[in-house]
Amino acid sequence: MGFFDLSLEAANEVYAWGWRLSLGGAVVTAIGVSLLMWGTRVRDHDFESNIGRLHDRAATSEKQTKEIETANLTLQKEVESEKIERLKLEEKLAPRSLSAGQQKQLADHLRQFSGTRVDIIAFPEGTADILALAGTIREILESAGWNVKAFVTMGAARWVKGVLVRTKVGSGPETEATALALATGLISHRLAASKYESFEPGLDKLGTAGVNGPTWDNADEASIRVEVGTKP
Repeated sequence: MGFFDLSLEAANEVYAWGWRLSLGGAVVTAIGVSLLMWGTRVRDHDFESNIGRLHDRAATSEKQTKEIETANLTLQKEVESEKIERLKLEEKLAPRSLSAGQQKQLADHLRQFSGTRVDIIAFPEGTADILALAGTIREILESAGWNVKAFVTMGAARWVKGVLVRTKVGSGPETEATALALATGLISHRLAASKYESFEPGLDKLGTAGVNGPTWDNADEASIRVEVGTKP
């Protein structure tokens, strides 16, 4: 019996089973496709959720990093501010002084005015470096060839701050220029100095009960005076 030698009844049965199987295959395929789409959507949703969580974590991490950086910058600024304040305090408390090199440089600058007469008057009420600074200025001026007399006040009635370079009332332009050169030279070496107002001659005008040092002669006062007072 050949492959195609079937009765009509058998062929109809085979045909019917073919449709059944085709329909069943279509149903299975549809179910499979549906399951694939469902699984894909679930997987995609889970993937998107994971990506979202990663983004949230990254954003949180970035925020925390920025907060840490901000805190570090704030701490650094506070440390720098404290350092600056400490340096200012140390500078304020440190005694005023000039190095050997600074003293030589200043003496060389002032040597052009060699022979100038000057009175140095120390007002010891204040910081402990007053007398030492007055002595240093005296050594510089003497090294530059100036004619120096040095005095220390007793019971001064006025308070002197910094280093005041003053000229006698009525001094000429040459004296004023010399005094200005001295003041600017001291300032250039970071000393709190100034070319101050002129002074009236006479020990009684000094505002002190007296002075220690050479004999004071009102008629022999120098036209330039350096008053050394407390550290500002």
